[in-house]
Amino acid sequence: MPKAMNVDRMHANVARLGPNGPDAAGDSIDDLFQQNVDWIELMKTVRQIHDVSLDEATRLVLAHEGWRRWVDRRINSDPKCRKMAWAHMRHGGADALIEKDGERFRVREKL
Repeated sequence: MPKAMNVDRMHANVARLGPNGPDAAGDSIDDLFQQNVDWIELMKTVRQIHDVSLDEATRLVLAHEGWRRWVDRRINSDPKCRKMAWAHMRHGGADALIEKDGERFRVREKL
């Protein structure tokens, strides 16, 4: 049932933040940050609200300082996230949104 609750919450967010809600991407992304939604729910909601690709949604989200700090912490503390960061860097090459800074990963300053 928790998964169904997440889908219901995502649909409620889309309805509230969509075309009749806040206009700027930053407003909806900040609202989702304040709600402490998980990454998957965040990406699905942002993609649906703004009708963008996964890459575009990721860039929109990482432009938000709070989400940027959240991702920085996760990719350096959670082994699963760290593994995904490595895969993203290998796949993205010079265009990757994440870079290695010594022994730590971080979101690039310029997206």
